[in-house]
Amino acid sequence: MKYLIALMMLFSSQLWAASADEMMVSLQQDWAHIKYEVDEKEREKGFETLVKQAEEALKTHPKSANLMIWNAIILSTYAGEKGGLGALSLVKQAKSLLERSLEIDDKALDGSAYTSLASLYYQVPGWSNRFW
Repeated sequence: MKYLIALMMLFSSQLWAASADEMMVSLQQDWAHIKYEVDEKEREKGFETLVKQAEEALKTHPKSANLMIWNAIILSTYAGEKGGLGALSLVKQAKSLLERSLEIDDKALDGSAYTSLASLYYQVPGWSNRFW
């Protein structure tokens, strides 16, 4: 009986799990809210929380190129808010996610992984490129 209940709970939780696209839209909306509506003093904390949400979404849908791209966008935006050398590890994570998304589907989100990757290369100072 325990196993039947556990199986039913697992099945019902999968039915109610949000799709990758639904999660992506939610992340996009939260990103835009933090980026454009949250007070500058609170943005870094907002993006820190959003990074965790994006990671959870990607755990739920680990092969979603769209979620990888948005996870990378969120990480790179957080890195920009954080600044300094502490942001370099975030940039490295973002770069890795964008490269993985390209391996899965280089046309995801109309090829925006290429644009985001180019933006990272442009924004990270030349001297730090050798570290990533």
